[in-house]
Amino acid sequence: MRFLFEDEGVLTELDEDQNIVRKTVKTGNHQLTGYHSAADLVSREIEVLKRGKNIVGLPRFIDRVDDCCFDMSYCEGVSLRESRLINQEQIDRLREIYNSLQSLGIFRVGHSQDDFLLTDESISMIDFGNVIFAEEGAFRCSLVKLWTKVRLFDLERRFLEI
Repeated sequence: MRFLFEDEGVLTELDEDQNIVRKTVKTGNHQLTGYHSAADLVSREIEVLKRGKNIVGLPRFIDRVDDCCFDMSYCEGVSLRESRLINQEQIDRLREIYNSLQSLGIFRVGHSQDDFLLTDESISMIDFGNVIFAEEGAFRCSLVKLWTKVRLFDLERRFLEI
């Protein structure tokens, strides 16, 4: 395994031979979603990947290694934070990803520029510990849905290639 990055108690490694990413969550306590253990955060992320298995632009769940660790497919690309540019096709594709997730009852709470991976042809979304599910409350989901629209507008305004 080759080290990719470590951030906020999460270690991410890449098995280059199999093109698999291993994500290990060391600490929990995600205040926005209300889940506090590392195992809870891993379970949430796995649930998103399983529900979203047919959404182009999401990694594929492969296997749960243990309570706090799982494997998923590797997504190519450079983070939006590094790229600083996004084209209209990528913005449109990102809207499609959000709409597909929301139609499955998945509402993303946090949005980081590091969670969007860009290539010339595509965009992928990673890191799903920060979601709420529709069954957890309609009011919260409505607020997150509104926030998603604002966030997409902000991304478009700040990073769209002109």
